Amino acid sequence: MSGLTLYILKSAVYISVFLAIYMLMMRKTTFFRLNRIVFLAGTFICLILPAINVALPENVLTTMPIPMILEEVEITGKSAGNFPLDILEIIFLSGALVTLAVTARSYIMMRKMMSCAEKTDMDGISVRITDSECPSFSWGRNIVISRKDIEENPAVLIHEKMHIRCCHSIDLLLYSLVTVAHWFNPLVWIARTELKILHEYEADELTIKQGINITQYQLLLVMKAVGTRQFQLANGFNHSKLKNRITMMYKNKTNKWMRLAYLVCIPALALTMCCCSQNKNKQENADVSAPETVEQTAAEPMPFSEIDVKPSFNGGDAGEFAKWIGTQMTYPEECKEEGVEGRVMVNFTIGTDGKVTDVKVLRGVHEKLDAEAVRVISISPDWAPGMHEGKAVPVSFTIPIMFKFNE
Repeated sequence: MSGLTLYILKSAVYISVFLAIYMLMMRKTTFFRLNRIVFLAGTFICLILPAINVALPENVLTTMPIPMILEEVEITGKSAGNFPLDILEIIFLSGALVTLAVTARSYIMMRKMMSCAEKTDMDGISVRITDSECPSFSWGRNIVISRKDIEENPAVLIHEKMHIRCCHSIDLLLYSLVTVAHWFNPLVWIARTELKILHEYEADELTIKQGINITQYQLLLVMKAVGTRQFQLANGFNHSKLKNRITMMYKNKTNKWMRLAYLVCIPALALTMCCCSQNKNKQENADVSAPETVEQTAAEPMPFSEIDVKPSFNGGDAGEFAKWIGTQMTYPEECKEEGVEGRVMVNFTIGTDGKVTDVKVLRGVHEKLDAEAVRVISISPDWAPGMHEGKAVPVSFTIPIMFKFNE
């Protein structure tokens, strides 16, 4: 799996955990501005977390039930016309490009509509008036509003001014980038809708504070409820979820102590980080045990997880050994021609003198592939032996070698 694919998948897990907590605990509270800030900040923190690797204590790693493998070694037989991207990357990039194109189209249509309207300045805001009864919306420091609304419904203009005052367009622009990167995650699309409705809650609250009669304002919302769909990047007066907006206007202020609910995000994301880092440690540090069926005696090698000091290869961990194997292994031509591929599981022992012995195939694929895996591991340079209770001990290792042929 490529670095890009792994990053996207990990960040998707973090974002999903965070958004799930928000949806379950905070979406119905009246902390509109706090919710908005935490919503955006939490999302972008989730995009950073995959780059952070948490080194778990060794005793934690060794007590977890994990497979009996080291870092997997992939040996690829490539043809001359092999495409540089794997199928997952192609699917991801294709979806991202389509989402970006749809977003760009929405922006172009919005700018085109702005350019066709009559422009006037009000308090440093560019108000663009149209003769058609189009739904009003705001973007940046621009408001598009019908002539009828600006003459008969001043609350509409005030509402759009509140969107500009709160810089809601910046929120939508930033979140559109998240949507492009995570187009495959349904929670992200739901969250974008939630962000828009959160903007409406905040704008409604500020509009009413300007002295607008709440009953007349709600009647106006009902009148405007049926209209064309707004642009993806714009905030609009007649936004959907009308019932939620009216309910929120009458809702009592949420108890301030409920703000502490956001603290749940900390252990939840920390646990997610540990799980993701544990997965990485399984690959990079190869902190794994031998089969549970091995009965430990004085003459038999000890499981990797039970010794005090792990064996080291060329001054590094087992990951260094996996890299070395990759430089020595050759994909058998016969298997390449026949398109034979698969995972060979090889077990071996590192003796008290650091030499690799007792190399055997636990699960084979093809006699040529099996033989090549055994050959390379058998010529391994000496390791620094493992130590237990101050003494050098033989240690058992199992490693998967993936032979994969790309057409």
